[in-house]
Amino acid sequence: MIILFFIPVMGFLPVTAFSDVVILYRSGKCTVDLQGNGDWEKALIDMQLMDRSLIRTGKNSSLELDVNGDVISIGSNKTVMIKDLFGTVQTRKKQKWLKGLKKYTMNIGGKGSGQSDTALAGVRGALADEDELEWFDEEDEGGADLASAYQQGMDLFDNGEFTRAIDTFRNVMDTHGEDALDGAVAIHMGIALFNVMRFDEAVGYLQAGITHSGSEFYDLALIHLALSQYFIHDYNNSIEGLTAFLQKSSSEQLKPYALFMLGKNYKELGNKNEAKRYFSEVNRRYSDSELAQEAGQEMEGL
Repeated sequence: MIILFFIPVMGFLPVTAFSDVVILYRSGKCTVDLQGNGDWEKALIDMQLMDRSLIRTGKNSSLELDVNGDVISIGSNKTVMIKDLFGTVQTRKKQKWLKGLKKYTMNIGGKGSGQSDTALAGVRGALADEDELEWFDEEDEGGADLASAYQQGMDLFDNGEFTRAIDTFRNVMDTHGEDALDGAVAIHMGIALFNVMRFDEAVGYLQAGITHSGSEFYDLALIHLALSQYFIHDYNNSIEGLTAFLQKSSSEQLKPYALFMLGKNYKELGNKNEAKRYFSEVNRRYSDSELAQEAGQEMEGL
């Protein structure tokens, strides 16, 4: 008698494993190597990517992704493997208190302007045949009116559409310079970059913005610069910036964030005594704040 053994082979077949990574927005020329095998194709909105997928952005291009529920943006002239983004997202996700800072920033930094019915009109158009976004502008050749162009960017900023806001602010700065509106454009460009985890790029714009110490957004620029430096592991400069913020700022709403992040920086540097001092100060001075509990957790093991 011949006995046939049927061995299931499903486990040996290659499985296409998708991550929860989806393209949300694209401007300019962006391509994707879905399998990581050198086969590049045009990046499309709602395209689902895998861990091994590669993305490439061209000059003056950007790509915004939803990575497991968090939004991250890739700037121009970059080639990135999707799995390399997970570390940045996880580091940012651990900082739950950032949601409170983001809410405060959008209410104060944007003056709560909200999105008007015409906020998106004249900002960025649909994709052209050449795979580039077109700037629709009714102004005379030479650039959009500064005030209205800045407001268009702020409407997007207030609506949480940070990558679109970045594209808009960049156009304003290309036309009017980084110091436009006393540095406000550069400052909001930097904060928008911070919110989509492009921390290294955020540093340059925020540094440009804080040269205008008279700007009404100076405090926001200074603390976001220090936080960006923390996320790129530039702990000593982050400490310097946060210390300067505490000396110069009158914003009581932002001071607990500065104290908390001083503790985080010192903890990363292995200075347990200084870390504990700042975490304890958060607990003592701001016991009712959202940061007090997290400060207590940070002190565990110190």
